[in-house]
Amino acid sequence: MKHYLTQRVLSTPDGARLELFSLGSGPGVVIVHGAMVTIHQYLGIVNRLHRATGLPVHFYHRRGRGSSSDQPANYSMRTEMADAEFILRATGSRLLIGHSFGGAVALHTARAVGSRLLDAVLTYDAAANVNGSFPTHYLPAARAALAAGHPALATAIAGKNLGTVPFLPRFPQPVLAQIVRTAAKTSAGAQLEQLCEVTLNELGQLEASDRAADEYSNDVPTQLLVGARSPLFFRWASESIAENTNATAAVVPGQHHDGGTRGPLIVIKSIDAFLRPYYPEGTRAH
Repeated sequence: MKHYLTQRVLSTPDGARLELFSLGSGPGVVIVHGAMVTIHQYLGIVNRLHRATGLPVHFYHRRGRGSSSDQPANYSMRTEMADAEFILRATGSRLLIGHSFGGAVALHTARAVGSRLLDAVLTYDAAANVNGSFPTHYLPAARAALAAGHPALATAIAGKNLGTVPFLPRFPQPVLAQIVRTAAKTSAGAQLEQLCEVTLNELGQLEASDRAADEYSNDVPTQLLVGARSPLFFRWASESIAENTNATAAVVPGQHHDGGTRGPLIVIKSIDAFLRPYYPEGTRAH
């Protein structure tokens, strides 16, 4: 059966809106996206995961994007956790996938709701902050640039220090800022500037959620995938969590950070291999 992408806007218990997209209907898997992006960057992995597994795939715009509400004044990681829980309940899904910042959201949500709402959790390059492993030292400079009316510079500072886009760290910061300003004339570049404040708020929550590896434990089967070519802090955090909790960690050969958005075959196979025992009853097998 051919499934079509559907879109709806749901009202959350705190009166906000969340824009939810679904490929297929009924319980399946929920994907939580990262920072500096919208769900549109995830269409590759959504389509390939749906085709490969037969699972309905649900993915939503986190606050500050699309038709979802802006981040509230009291925005925190708890906001993200409550939203992820809300989407799980709304779709009836018990499988959760998170990429980058969404991976941190998934891990915090799993610790909060556990097996009461989840059967399994999988992350790719989870932006978990384990004993200060996630880089946040640049945030004061990025926030100052944004406050001074220079979102391109603020974006350049964050992008250069994170290194999630392979070529960015190679450019001197002033050159990189000019690249971002030029790119702002395109839809993708404009999106980066528009998401600058939202992204810095999210990165600030990673700074605030720094904790020891064993504090990421939960009672749900958890797999932490990491791209072999991704920035090393992702691998260090995931392997530290795996060493101190029930989670397992695995490195995906040849993949960079964008493996969690593009969904190449090797990533889809890794996801399918881990989640398959937990697929909802009656899911079409491949």
